[in-house]
Amino acid sequence: MLAMKQEAYRALLAYALACTEEMACGILGGKREGGRRVVYRVCPLPNAAHSRERFSFDRTEHSRAVSDLTGERLAAMGTWFCHRDSDAAMTAYEIQAAHDRDGSYLVLSLRDPAQPVLRSYRVWGGRADGEELVIED
Repeated sequence: MLAMKQEAYRALLAYALACTEEMACGILGGKREGGRRVVYRVCPLPNAAHSRERFSFDRTEHSRAVSDLTGERLAAMGTWFCHRDSDAAMTAYEIQAAHDRDGSYLVLSLRDPAQPVLRSYRVWGGRADGEELVIED
């Protein structure tokens, strides 16, 4: 199960809504608390692929974000990205490109910007399995 603080969700949504020319993306920063993983911070990253359909991270920017999280005593908990024209489901390409077996992959659908949908997945062995996601105060 993945819990996300409301403030982190609002930051993710605001960045994704503002990012209209390219697929919005970034990493999640959080902590393990008991049996839960809790996201406290969203780190938006520039989309190095410069595409509305695909994303990639610049290694330097990604390393800087992970370093910033470490300085805040947070760990990288996963990756997030936004689909503007489709559902909050991972594509075959995204599943194939997934490399973090311990992290979560959050997909935000802005197909209807008035009703965004955010889903979390764990990816392993060529499969994306849904993961419970809770947005909390």
